[in-house]
Amino acid sequence: TRGGDPSKSLVGELNLDQTNPKINISSWQNSSTPANAVLVEFGNANVDNDIDTSESNKNFSRKLSFKTRGGDPSKSLVGELNLDQTNPKINISSWQNSS
Repeated sequence: TRGGDPSKSLVGELNLDQTNPKINISSWQNSSTPANAVLVEFGNANVDNDIDTSESNKNFSRKLSFKTRGGDPSKSLVGELNLDQTNPKINISSWQNSS
């Protein structure tokens, strides 16, 4: 994560074997620099934004950074999602099917 209270930064792993794994950002979102609520669902990797417009004017970076681990390193995924876009997507099929 970027922005907000650094002590509440989100770092972790998602188990892609789970059905609809999710990231809980409530503690980070309620820190000193609020962000939008973000739900990341892997599979088709849909990202839905739930915007609280009363807080969104305090945001300075509306991006979600991601990086995969495991699988074939030549097919790893590293990047950012622009949360200003409607339903940004990540195609994980080639990475997910690698060994």
